[in-house]
Amino acid sequence: PWELHVGSYAGVTPQLTSSSLNDLVENLGPVWLWPELNISDPERIGEDRLLYPPTVPIEWSQILLWLVLMVGSLIVVVMAFRLLRSSHAS
Repeated sequence: PWELHVGSYAGVTPQLTSSSLNDLVENLGPVWLWPELNISDPERIGEDRLLYPPTVPIEWSQILLWLVLMVGSLIVVVMAFRLLRSSHAS
């Protein structure tokens, strides 16, 4: 009833942690009572380009907004230091 629709070039053997194995035993009973899995041969369901994340165009308005915010905060910090220095000097 289950099909795997996700994959990658590199195969990884997952390791079950003891807590997840204990949860499985609690839910399904002892290991020898678990249902048997029938695994079919892997089947390609898409092109190679689907294995990589899509490229996102650069949003210049967002970069400009962050640049303005950082420059503004830098100006505020410089003004605060100047005020602190002038209050200690007098």
